Amino acid sequence: MPVTLTQSPTTPNAAYTRLVYVASGSVTTSEPQYQYVMDVYESGSTDLITRITQVPNPAGVAVFDPSPILQGQLDIDSNWKASAYSLSNGSSKIFDIRFGEQYGTSASSSITVYTGSTPNLLQVFPGIVNENNGVSYNFDSGSFILISGSANADVVAGDGALTNDPFKLTGYKAVYPWVSNVPDSVKPYKVVNNNDYETITFLREKGNNWGGDTSPDYYFPVQARVDLYSGSNFIGPQTLQPIYSPPNDPDGLISFGVGPANIKTATLGTIQDAFISGDYTHYVIAVRWLKTDNSEYYPINDGYWYIQDKYSSNLEGLEYNGEQLQPYQIEQNIGCIDNYTRFAFINRYGVWDYYNVYNPVKTETTLERESFSNSFVNYSTNPSPYNANRRGDKQTYLASTDRYNIDTNYIDKEEANWLEELMESPSVYLQEGDNFVPIIITNTEYRTNNSTARNKLFKYTIEWEYANARRSRI
Repeated sequence: MPVTLTQSPTTPNAAYTRLVYVASGSVTTSEPQYQYVMDVYESGSTDLITRITQVPNPAGVAVFDPSPILQGQLDIDSNWKASAYSLSNGSSKIFDIRFGEQYGTSASSSITVYTGSTPNLLQVFPGIVNENNGVSYNFDSGSFILISGSANADVVAGDGALTNDPFKLTGYKAVYPWVSNVPDSVKPYKVVNNNDYETITFLREKGNNWGGDTSPDYYFPVQARVDLYSGSNFIGPQTLQPIYSPPNDPDGLISFGVGPANIKTATLGTIQDAFISGDYTHYVIAVRWLKTDNSEYYPINDGYWYIQDKYSSNLEGLEYNGEQLQPYQIEQNIGCIDNYTRFAFINRYGVWDYYNVYNPVKTETTLERESFSNSFVNYSTNPSPYNANRRGDKQTYLASTDRYNIDTNYIDKEEANWLEELMESPSVYLQEGDNFVPIIITNTEYRTNNSTARNKLFKYTIEWEYANARRSRI
């Protein structure tokens, strides 16, 4: 009787959770030296990544958790500068996890391995699942995927993005007051500089019916579209790249380049020229979904809304769909736009989020020195005159450590909750010009005021060092 699985994780899933498999049931479990076997392969490959064996537990089964193994097989894609779209190369993979058994004919005999022949495909990405959620170890992928072809495009279009950025949450996930087609309840704009890179990332997975849709009509995010404005003047819509057929592309993650600096590198004609010159005020990114039969599904009435920072303090004459932009729609009050810091960080879903702080950076430099005292007498010469020019103390080592910190503006609870992901992120970069420079967040703690009477506004101090320190002088 072959080994069977009585429990397995859902797919797609987060690598940083408990990916629990329960192997059960061979009649040969009483054989000498019996153990269950788990073999891990990358899907499509015959190269064995690792083999784990386990004796039956008191219930006669084995409980395997390959998550630490899969974590080590994933990388972070540095796709900040994607001009149109970028498919994941290392941050999302499909693994084939097979279960078999091994045993001998006696307690001292050699062991024969009977490898599993049934494929168990698991797509993972470097996200995490809160183990205190009280529901499941599994990542709730259904809440990040288009619900069905008959659903309201205005509501569903933005719910697929792997982010908790409150200025990218739309549809059912929107945390700010917004109702489709109600002008008095228009959602906010995310503030960006014309030199900022930014991406939005989605799951792509063809193996399951997305969101409980029982029809064969699966949907895939395939393209981003930009609607560009200059004040009340609609410059026009433009897709960011040609449509491609998702069945011919791998499962995993897809990121769209939606920042001004990304769009500058795309082939867009008039819209590209406006981004290069900075002659625009705000724009909306809508993500285009394609059915597997290549019929199209357009969420053009909703998307991700951006405003160029130099126009965020004066909204006079700025319109979208004929409606005047309002102050409550803007992310934050912007001071000097030439003095800001842009962070790119891996969020809880294992993909990139971005945040600008429009405040000055404070720098503190500490020096570590080593020296010794030199004698004025030269004991190697004859005679040995007194030399007043000879250095008394000589420096042998000097190392400098630069630490930086910046205060956020006062922000609301939703934005503060999201910024906790920056403070806890395993990988953070600063955008400096066209370069992304790695840093280490050095905060040892941060405080959140959860008092129901006082949780109106929050303020964080972000502290960091460059990951590559200045070289010492010896």
